Amino acid sequence: MKIQTGKGTIALTTLLAIWSVSMVVSLPGLAVSPILGRLHRIFGHATDLEIQMLTSLPSLLIIPFVLLAGKLSVSRNKLLILYTGLIIFFVSGLSCLFVGGMTLLIVVSCILGIGAGMVIPLSTGLVADYFSGRPRVRQLGISSAISNVTLVLATSLTGWLATIDWHYPFLVYLLPGVSLLLTLTLRKAPLPDATSVSAADRSQAPAGESDAAASAVAPRVSGSSEGGSLSRSSVGGLPGPADTARRQGPRVAKETYVGASVGSGPAAVSQGTVSPRGSKGAEPSGLDDPARLQGARTPSAAADAGSVETGWLHGIDRHRLGGLMLLYFFATYAVLVVSFNLPFLIQQYKLTSSASGVMISLFFLAIMLPGLAVDRVIALLGKKTMFVSLLLIGAGLLLLYLVKSEFFVALGCFATGLGYGVIQPVVYNKAVATASRERTTLALALVMSVNYLAILLCPFIVDMFAGLFRSSSSADFPFLLNALLTLIATVLCYRYRDGFVFGMTDSDFE
Repeated sequence: MKIQTGKGTIALTTLLAIWSVSMVVSLPGLAVSPILGRLHRIFGHATDLEIQMLTSLPSLLIIPFVLLAGKLSVSRNKLLILYTGLIIFFVSGLSCLFVGGMTLLIVVSCILGIGAGMVIPLSTGLVADYFSGRPRVRQLGISSAISNVTLVLATSLTGWLATIDWHYPFLVYLLPGVSLLLTLTLRKAPLPDATSVSAADRSQAPAGESDAAASAVAPRVSGSSEGGSLSRSSVGGLPGPADTARRQGPRVAKETYVGASVGSGPAAVSQGTVSPRGSKGAEPSGLDDPARLQGARTPSAAADAGSVETGWLHGIDRHRLGGLMLLYFFATYAVLVVSFNLPFLIQQYKLTSSASGVMISLFFLAIMLPGLAVDRVIALLGKKTMFVSLLLIGAGLLLLYLVKSEFFVALGCFATGLGYGVIQPVVYNKAVATASRERTTLALALVMSVNYLAILLCPFIVDMFAGLFRSSSSADFPFLLNALLTLIATVLCYRYRDGFVFGMTDSDFE
């Protein structure tokens, strides 16, 4: 079975390997969560500081290693980075099964965070390398959906395993081993050639357009792939929304796999034109042309004009990427109160104690759903995509604050999750358009790093505002605070709806 990528086809096994990487990125810290309340009993002399270090240090280490992996991906073999990260992730996770002391558990968990950080940027970086245009948008959405489904299922599984023995939740780290086995097939699976246009692709494109696009891209690609061999191209893969930065160097020709030479820039294949609803008078563009994002030039051209001339940010439009990072940080921070504070809200509202777990699962389910068809959601909402998404988050959080019934709490969780589930893959897709071909993974890594930064800072930000307004004892204050902040962001989104960060153009559909 062949899968259309927007610039050729890949085998189903290759797609499953890419999906498997998305499956493991939500696992860090998961096994520890169900046993946190028992650590004082498990380890008789464990201090509150040690417990705090067990939960915070691994998450803190993820951020620099996400960035490091992204940086290395510029000039190093991305598959080697991926395999190294998966091995560290797998071995350290299973090692926790045999740990007998708190200090050793902290050390091993930190090593696990390092491995996870190396893997996380590749979950979207591989998508950016293998796919372009509308298929890329779709796969970024599916990648997000897989990550959230795994989170929900693995959370339930580890909770059940913890009732048997505190060691057993760490069995969930068998999954990076499964992913490692699947991704080994990528060594023999070259990226689709951007210069080749399938018959299906040609049939969807206006006459003469595909050939013109192919010839326009052809000079940018050098080398070829035979039987999955490494590319002789002198350019690496673009940085992706969740990927880390890569280093450029003289060895890039030998160490970067073939698809890196194609990256996620304007693809050689035009898959027709789309005139999305709500984009009246919009100029149609090819499905593979991210350069039309709000008047953007091609990624390479945008990078030349708007990025740092030297250094590791060279080749990235730092202003546009910075705007995306701010948006993603805020959106993640805004919705995290559901995960962090909902149990306390349920308790304050005197609802059933089991309701919080159900509501949080519903929240993650809602994040997953848009990802399964995010390209269709974008086509439906058009230029209103970001506006509607932020409005859903704000309305959902406000509903959680105002209404104290289980039905409306569930509705609020669902609305909040839906809004975030659209924003996440859209931000990733936009990030690809901000970078040159060899730095898409770096751009993605930078974007994804702020996701983990938001996770670390969310409790401190909420506590700061609670102290400022003297509402630290109120469980519903975080929901009111973030609802108001999100509604302000929604107004800004409407005000700057024609800008790159909040706006939507044909390339977002394509």
